[in-house]
Amino acid sequence: MSSEAVGAVCEIQKKAKNACRCPCINHALNNSLSTSVNVICIRNAVGVMKSVVSFFNMSATRDQVLKSTLGHQLTSLCETRWVERHEGVIQFRSGFSQIVEALTLISVWKDAKTSTIATTLLNSLCTTEFLLSMLSLIDILKITLPLSGLL
Repeated sequence: MSSEAVGAVCEIQKKAKNACRCPCINHALNNSLSTSVNVICIRNAVGVMKSVVSFFNMSATRDQVLKSTLGHQLTSLCETRWVERHEGVIQFRSGFSQIVEALTLISVWKDAKTSTIATTLLNSLCTTEFLLSMLSLIDILKITLPLSGLL
């Protein structure tokens, strides 16, 4: 959309020769936040959170277990809209103990595949690296969330 060669900017500048390109500041913030994914422990923590959300969302039965412990579904971590990712990560943290409880309940199911995945996710959530990464990410997101909302 903001490309000077093709897209909206190019089309507008064809019609209005004096128009100048003004990139969206929120897009610039999103791009800078996206570079945090290059930090391996943050990237891994976000990946684990996405896996947990997908695990519950892919099955009505597992989703019901989560709803009975947490009270609601988890918000997905959007790839492109960091405001939604902020909310998803903060929601994940606030319901962390209930998520662990739900995974613990599922980890003892007789369905070997489901219980194995639940156990693996549970083990990933309970590592020091994950916990510190999640808390560090939340500290940053708490600062950028109001800014992103304003922009």
